[in-house]
Amino acid sequence: MFNDKELFSGDVDIPLTEEGTMEAIAGGKTFAHIDFDIIITSRLVRARMTALLAMTQNASGQVPIHVRGGLEGAPGPEVGRQKLRENALLAIDKAECDMVPLYSQKDLNERCYGDLQGLNKRQAAETFGDDVVRKWRRSVDTRPPGGESLHDTAIRSRAFFKDFVLPRLSAGQNVLLVAHGNSLRSVIAYVAGLTEEESIRLQLATAAPIMYNYDGEKFSHTNHQSKWKLDKPQFLTSTLKLSHGDSLV
Repeated sequence: MFNDKELFSGDVDIPLTEEGTMEAIAGGKTFAHIDFDIIITSRLVRARMTALLAMTQNASGQVPIHVRGGLEGAPGPEVGRQKLRENALLAIDKAECDMVPLYSQKDLNERCYGDLQGLNKRQAAETFGDDVVRKWRRSVDTRPPGGESLHDTAIRSRAFFKDFVLPRLSAGQNVLLVAHGNSLRSVIAYVAGLTEEESIRLQLATAAPIMYNYDGEKFSHTNHQSKWKLDKPQFLTSTLKLSHGDSLV
């Protein structure tokens, strides 16, 4: 699919491949011991698939339930979508099994590559020039036509993390974030105190959990990610830990 053909996927809403499915399941086994208070993914289906597949391995038997409308509670004008949201929240309160809400947020979407999306690396270089494409991909503040810069992606993903995730960690909640290479790179750079220039060099392996501790003031990395992959859409789950409770980013 997109990866095999080296296509720019960006925020094109494509599903996981068979390989991605297996990676998600394997990734879930590495944090099967952790109970979550909330799961947050991007709005792209591959991120939700990753979260749902990973949670099939959870030892607690937690069942993720998709709550429409995101954390802001805006499911859209359709009455049916609002009803789905209400039913999901009601089920979480009443179900005898252990359920965990899953919210999808656009601020965690992958970087939009605009006119590059759907092209492979060779086509993009032939169309726009190799140096131009390289600058679009690796420059912090340069946007491809119709797309976002790395800085644009960092602004929205970091703001979401600070506004919606950090308060939950501070309150002792365990949070699982499942998103993509550029959005998660921005979050991890914020957590690790990296500059935007440094974050460009941070490449993340797909569906490979990364754990941090959070003591209410600062984060500390608790495991080592030894293998990084370049230039692939990322479906990473990374772990944050508050005191003795684990949370995932």
